[in-house]
Amino acid sequence: MTGPNSGHTGPDTGAHTLPDAGPHTGPAATESRSQGIGAGQGQYQGSVASPIHTFRRGEGDGTATGMEGRSPSATAGHQWSIRDRNTVSVTPVPRQSIPGPARSGSDSAVSGPERVPPWAKTIRLSEQWTVTEKIDGTHVIVVIEPASASQGDLPGVNLAAGPAGEPVTVRAASRTRWLVPESEAVAGIGRDNFGFAAWVALHAGELAVLGPGAHHGEWYGVGIGHGYGLTVRRLALFDTARWRRGVPEGVPERLGLVPVLADCEGSKLNATIARCLWGLTRNGSQLVAGAAAEGVIARSAADPRLALKSYVTNASEGLQAPADVDDAGA
Repeated sequence: MTGPNSGHTGPDTGAHTLPDAGPHTGPAATESRSQGIGAGQGQYQGSVASPIHTFRRGEGDGTATGMEGRSPSATAGHQWSIRDRNTVSVTPVPRQSIPGPARSGSDSAVSGPERVPPWAKTIRLSEQWTVTEKIDGTHVIVVIEPASASQGDLPGVNLAAGPAGEPVTVRAASRTRWLVPESEAVAGIGRDNFGFAAWVALHAGELAVLGPGAHHGEWYGVGIGHGYGLTVRRLALFDTARWRRGVPEGVPERLGLVPVLADCEGSKLNATIARCLWGLTRNGSQLVAGAAAEGVIARSAADPRLALKSYVTNASEGLQAPADVDDAGA
């Protein structure tokens, strides 16, 4: 087939076809009108004898995912090859954030060079939950990673030896930013959070025995919240499942775990929380004997990122003992 209306023509007169499509057809050689181009599409137009080619851009990165982009000055003699048709150009966008809890394998699935947006697995009602005492403090993180030369002399980065003697870095963070000891802050860049970064720097060698990862916890004590009547500050780690047998030997003396109040399945969660709140109201904090408790945190064993919190209510405001609570309390 040849002629201005018979498909894609070039130096040879044969119609250009693709494996899954018939010959390209387009407007007459003297026409230059737009075809119906939808949202996210653009068009490439050659000389007057060349048909209009459309392509669709990838979501978010603006690169062609159909035929590779050609400039409007492409000549009519250019032949669109199978290589052009199948070429995909993807440029991953680097992300920087405070490391979070380890994700499961299904959450970290990748497709090609890009990460598939994660969707957490639905939690069964029969899954287990752990109820712990909620601490009145500030959320902090001890981030331990293999040492690398690229980190250089960044403020707040401390070198230490890991559990197997390997070089690691130990760094302090809050939920949203890196923390820097006031003594290392330069020109107002970076700041501490109730002295936590300074404490991490002082005990980096001891904290390194926790091993690589982002160790989340609550920094509490004097000057933070109601202070629990303490004259010092302490760190209580959240990951009671990982440290069920206790934290490793050699960690700082003021590091421990949040108190575990109960374990239950999802169907019994409301009743379990009610019992725990009643016990804290009657007996006070299990974290610091004699101090008032703030509330509870219920965390899913199937997905530790899923957590619920509830506060202790003063008995005069209507908190009643659950029907199945005996004199011993929760």
